[in-house]
Amino acid sequence: MKREDCAARLKRVHVCQPIIAVFKADGIAGLARLNAIGPFGVEFKDRVLILGILESQIWDNDQNRKVEFYIASNDYADEFAMAIADSIDRLELGHDHDLRALQSGRQKMRDDAAVQITETFLAPAIAELDQFGVSVAVSVEVINPGQLTVMTAAVRDDGNTIGQIQLDGFTGRLIMPDGEFTDECSYATPEMVTAALMGIVEAATSAV
Repeated sequence: MKREDCAARLKRVHVCQPIIAVFKADGIAGLARLNAIGPFGVEFKDRVLILGILESQIWDNDQNRKVEFYIASNDYADEFAMAIADSIDRLELGHDHDLRALQSGRQKMRDDAAVQITETFLAPAIAELDQFGVSVAVSVEVINPGQLTVMTAAVRDDGNTIGQIQLDGFTGRLIMPDGEFTDECSYATPEMVTAALMGIVEAATSAV
C-alpha cells in the first residue's frame, strides 16, 4: 500500500475505532515494526497471537494476516504508515457502519449508497431547512491521498454556500463545518447531521 494513502487513512480514524491491516504474505517484518512501537502506541486485539507469529515467523493461515489494532493517537499516523505501508495490501476499518458503501471501489455502488444515505441522513434536515428558505446541495467525491470517499452537504442561501458538512465513507464519522471531525467516539447519525446543518443556518442568521 502506498505510504501516503496509509497515513491519510490513519489520520482520519478515532482512537476508539479498530483498524485492520491486511498484511502481505511476506509482510511479517512490517508486523514486527508495528509491534516495536509498543503498547502505549499500538494496542493489538490479540497480542498473544501477534507474539506467536513474530516468534515463529509464520502466519499459519491467511486469516492471521488480518491484524486488528487500535492506535493511541493519529498524530503519529505518518510514523505508523512508515512502519507498515510497504508490508500491507490494504487498511480497513474494523467496524461496520452506515456510510461504508461510499468507500466501494465500484462507481455504481457508490452512486446507490449516495442515494440511500441522502434519504436516510439528509432528507429530514432538508425538509426542516426548507422552512428557512435555504437548500442543501449534495455531492460525492473521491479524495487523495487515501482513495477516500466523502459526501458533502452544502447549505445554500440565494445561490451562495454558507457552510457545509461532510460524511466520511472510510470512518463513518461526521466532518463539521470547520473541517474537523466530531470529537465523539461515535458514528454519524441522521440526528447529528440535522443538528450540524441547522447550526450552519443559525450561525448565519445570528451573524446578520
